Amino acid sequence: MLRMMAYGGESNIVYPPRPSDPKAVWEPEWAVRVRVKSHTTAMLAEAGARSAGGQQREQARPERQAQEAEPAQPTSPFPNPAGVLRGLFGR
Repeated sequence: MLRMMAYGGESNIVYPPRPSDPKAVWEPEWAVRVRVKSHTTAMLAEAGARSAGGQQREQARPERQAQEAEPAQPTSPFPNPAGVLRGLFGR
């Protein structure tokens, strides 16, 4: 399993805004802190097993490839995590 987390910016919002006069009384009604975080989890072994199994099946049935008008393509919108990691480490 691969687990990745990304932390982004932070926004502090207060209502009503602080007055421009520093001597004026300021009593905020509410305050909010928004922190941005993103995370994902991927199964590396499953992705590798699917691609290897699919290649072996295609090599075993060359006559079926000729009959198909369009070769089967992976439908996942996400990149292969193992390939992304290899690219990060220069391999």
